[in-house]
Amino acid sequence: MGITRKIAALLTAGVTAAALTACQSQADTPDLTAASDGATATATAESEATEAGYAALSVSDFVDRSTAAQAAMSTMRYTATFSGAGAEAQSMLDATMKGAMVAGDTVAETALQMSMDIEEANIDMILVDGDFYMNMGPITQGKYMHVSGEDSAAAELDGMMEQLEQANIAGQAEAMDGAVSEVTEVGTETINGIETHHYTVVVDLSKAKDLEALGVDKSMAEEMGSMEFEYFLDDDDVPHRVISKMVEDGQDFVVTVDITDQGEPIEITAPPADQTIEASEMGM
Repeated sequence: MGITRKIAALLTAGVTAAALTACQSQADTPDLTAASDGATATATAESEATEAGYAALSVSDFVDRSTAAQAAMSTMRYTATFSGAGAEAQSMLDATMKGAMVAGDTVAETALQMSMDIEEANIDMILVDGDFYMNMGPITQGKYMHVSGEDSAAAELDGMMEQLEQANIAGQAEAMDGAVSEVTEVGTETINGIETHHYTVVVDLSKAKDLEALGVDKSMAEEMGSMEFEYFLDDDDVPHRVISKMVEDGQDFVVTVDITDQGEPIEITAPPADQTIEASEMGM
């Protein structure tokens, strides 16, 4: 797998499948209260009898409640790590992704900064004002390759831009609407100093509205059948950790994303002009 494809995989698996679930579009959200036909909640009575003032999430309200909490979050920072045989096969066990996001209604209104370490290479990406910047060290002459919103289709980066747009606007939770088959409260766990409620969520991929927003393609969906997530939510249903579990060619690929600084002021700006190089100059 080439370096560009690895970046795409990271974006799809790390951001689309997990991190962006914490930063939905600030546009009006649809009614997401409907559950899958025949779905049954698997949360136990003990789980539902939580402390006063908190009611456990269930199949019928997971999408609605998590979407409402996420839609209220305009900013966040995140750190993603990768595990499983699939990550090992793609040399991503030691890869890390860190970034920040300021959510908007559209890609042009959304700002994203992402840094990744892959196979001893450091990659820094910025999305701001609808333009994409990527610094891949010597590959981009030590500068940020600039891809404007107008010419992204000719730059081999269109797929990544597309994934970002789909994830931010449609959202992972919307993609789950009508496809959640199980929600189980496992217990409580402290994540980065915050006490959270740990849930496992199973999604029937045959009923998912947008597979790409979940980080899988059609062939993976057919192989997997269903997809399991783990959510660590505080009392306000705000996510502090999301774990996505995928399978491709029989190999597990697990993405763990820790989310912090939800709603805190974050500023993301384009790199200075003297630190950028146009995609056309790179032969793209």
